[in-house]
Amino acid sequence: WTLKEAFWFARYEELKAFLEEDGDAEGPTSIQNLQLYGWVYHQRLYFKQYKNGKKAYITEEKIKLLNEISFQWVVKDKNASKWDDQYEKLKAYVKKYGHTRIPNPQYENSSHASLFFWVNNQRAYYKKFKEGEKSILTRKYICLMSDIGFKWIVRGGLTDREWDDRYDLLKLYYEQFGHTRLSVWKNPQSLGFWARNQQTKFNNFLNGEKTVLTKRKFKLLSDIGFKLDPTHVILTWND
Repeated sequence: WTLKEAFWFARYEELKAFLEEDGDAEGPTSIQNLQLYGWVYHQRLYFKQYKNGKKAYITEEKIKLLNEISFQWVVKDKNASKWDDQYEKLKAYVKKYGHTRIPNPQYENSSHASLFFWVNNQRAYYKKFKEGEKSILTRKYICLMSDIGFKWIVRGGLTDREWDDRYDLLKLYYEQFGHTRLSVWKNPQSLGFWARNQQTKFNNFLNGEKTVLTKRKFKLLSDIGFKLDPTHVILTWND
């Protein structure tokens, strides 16, 4: 064996001992064992290169040895899994209560305290996303939240800035799915309801009827596929 090979097999035996004791096929965290964590990380990287037909510092023999100890080559995205779990809880909440206004545990006794803080974090992440900063909130997540009627804006009547905020959300949804017909629209707090209300104002603008929709907003709505819709159901909402 070369020194490099000896090092590999020493780390392999260390991982084998860890798996036998801990039982976690993903291997150690950086806190548990930083050196072994780094080695495990590189084995996954080399394996991916090997699978893609690229030069990789791993052989079939080593892959077989790691398989024999049930090594997990692909690690789940724990952040994504946690987000999905909370999202499902929010969906269940909406189904039961009909809205996404989770009560603040500081003022009301609530069994949804963790969900309350989670939805507030999503609003903060969305603000970062919108301002071009690094955010864990993706377009997919934003669209999923919007589609169940999540209220991104929690203040009262809409100013031009707040209208623009809702428009940006709707534009994001349009870019993702090619339309603005959100599933949830009967709830007055939802983005879908707001979008349908804009359609009413859009129709009025085209028909020369009285409307609070400005030329600027009309053009913005046109840019995301709005057009005259004679079959549109008029909603009674003034935001």
